[in-house]
Amino acid sequence: MSGDCAGATAVVIGASQGIGLEISRALGKAGVRLLVAGSHPARLEATVETLRRAGFAVSGAVTDAGDASALGRLHRAAWETLGPADILVNSAATRLYSAGLDVTVEEWDRLMAVNLRGLFLACQLFGRDMVARGRGKILNVSSVLAFRAAANRAPYAASKAAVSALTRCLALEWAPHNVQVNAIAPGLVLSPPVEAAWQRDPTTMEGFERRIPAGRAASPREIAGLAVFLCSAEADYVTGQTYVIDGGLTLA
Repeated sequence: MSGDCAGATAVVIGASQGIGLEISRALGKAGVRLLVAGSHPARLEATVETLRRAGFAVSGAVTDAGDASALGRLHRAAWETLGPADILVNSAATRLYSAGLDVTVEEWDRLMAVNLRGLFLACQLFGRDMVARGRGKILNVSSVLAFRAAANRAPYAASKAAVSALTRCLALEWAPHNVQVNAIAPGLVLSPPVEAAWQRDPTTMEGFERRIPAGRAASPREIAGLAVFLCSAEADYVTGQTYVIDGGLTLA
């Protein structure tokens, strides 16, 4: 799946690894000028170098997706680097593997700060510019756990369900201004955090993989094609949707 977005500008938050990196790569291939953001300076620097070696127009900015001031600085940096952003991708997320009875207030607050509050603030900052210009695309990364329960994932699942709800509400508000807001909800994807979880608890992860009708986890590249389409002019009439990409997991 492809889309026409050559010449557009995009900010990708959470671009240093996994799905965010592959979406950045796919947007670069589609001719989009990029500002990629992440919280780990060394990892972000490596991402920028990788994308530049591929011939893409890209710059980087270190940010904390859970901090309002940092997101404000990112927004200003985007204006200075790209001008007004045509596309915003919210891919930053933190995970917590813990039984519901054991989750602390501090763990809950930090996860929600990154996965939900920061995502909303980024939508607000960049969405305000898009509404004023009368065009724009926002793509949020939700999760299959917005629709399917899993043990020891309650805060993460709650945050991702909220992302899908937020996506619908902002899409409704901004549709009259030609700003489309959509989300993708990946299932099990072989990103670095998932690979780390596999090392910690291979029995649980292998059991999860066996429940996927496709019989395997996805690679991040299998998520990026739909993302590019939703960021393109070909998706101008698509808004408020969360697209599940899960190898059939929600069917089982």
